Amino acid sequence: MAGDKFTLFGQAPIKPDWGSFLSLVGSDRVIFKGGYFIINMNFKLSQNAIADDSIVSNDAVYYDGKYSTGFKDTKFACRLKIGDYYWTGEKWALYSDYLSNIAYYSKITYEGTIDGQYKYWYEENSQKIYITEEEYNKINLKDRFWLVRKNTVNDKIFDTWYSLTNQVSYKNNLIDAEEGVLIPLPDYILTGYITFDVCAPDSLGTIQNYRTDKEENYTYAKYCHIKTLDFKYTNNKHYIDTFNQKQYDPDILYSNVIDSENVTELDDLTLKVNTYTDKAGSYSYVITKDASGNYDFVDTLYNKHLLASKKQEETIIHKYSDYYSSPKFIYSNCLVNKDIKPYTVIHENALNKNLVINSATYNLSNDSVSVIATEL
Repeated sequence: MAGDKFTLFGQAPIKPDWGSFLSLVGSDRVIFKGGYFIINMNFKLSQNAIADDSIVSNDAVYYDGKYSTGFKDTKFACRLKIGDYYWTGEKWALYSDYLSNIAYYSKITYEGTIDGQYKYWYEENSQKIYITEEEYNKINLKDRFWLVRKNTVNDKIFDTWYSLTNQVSYKNNLIDAEEGVLIPLPDYILTGYITFDVCAPDSLGTIQNYRTDKEENYTYAKYCHIKTLDFKYTNNKHYIDTFNQKQYDPDILYSNVIDSENVTELDDLTLKVNTYTDKAGSYSYVITKDASGNYDFVDTLYNKHLLASKKQEETIIHKYSDYYSSPKFIYSNCLVNKDIKPYTVIHENALNKNLVINSATYNLSNDSVSVIATEL
């Protein structure tokens, strides 16, 4: 630890299965449906244990000329898990699927130059089984994925703060579209405790760029310093700091255009409970659980008076705008309580109209109810 910067020490290659150096665990259960995670970090490789920006290891840059064997990207192996699901780098999968295939991920893999070609393999029955670099990474990453910073020629290798390679495009139409690695969330529910683990970069403790014209340890990365780590959830209207539960955008506002000459506009109504919409995030959504144990958001409520399922916000608009667009009868009376409920529709024979209850006061001593009702 150096000031507000995390410091990683490496004397040998750090492989993903060696464990995490940083682990974030949510203290409360979360629930997500759609949207994206955006992950970013500021880091720098160094030959110095102190992260002070005034200290410079050397002037080494990534070089791909005649004195070099080339260079690779800087990659951090990470694990992201929500409840029973984890991110494979390509999709969300059940963690039980990974555990049931653990023999595959436990293979010991190798890499090296054979017959002038760089190859990847594992051994089975004393035979080399050659595999692609993609499969090699898949086996070694196990239940993790890469966060990548793509290095380019003439980038400084040491003591320069870099971010992860951006994957967020204006085409995603995300609020404030901050740069970072983009992880899409599925259109089904993910729920449970969220954990996010980060390993040291895979090249830590190795030579970053072999150079025949320089001394052997000229590009040897001994330390990695981490300054910031951002992990945010977003969709096209909303984003939130996932682990700190900090809200960056208010709930969505439902409205309806009215003629102000005929109707006085009401003040905005703030609801303590919202019905779900994919247009914005809200801490006040209601979650339901079906008979199979599956969770989902409540996106509509059945309105017995309208005989339709609508968002409660839309029902309120209907009540205050559409409903009062024409004159209505208001009915007030004390009735015998024949199992009258707040949602009971009353039929008034003299008017031959159906009425919906606005308010009801029950008198238990004489089994009556005083109602004020309005024409449907």
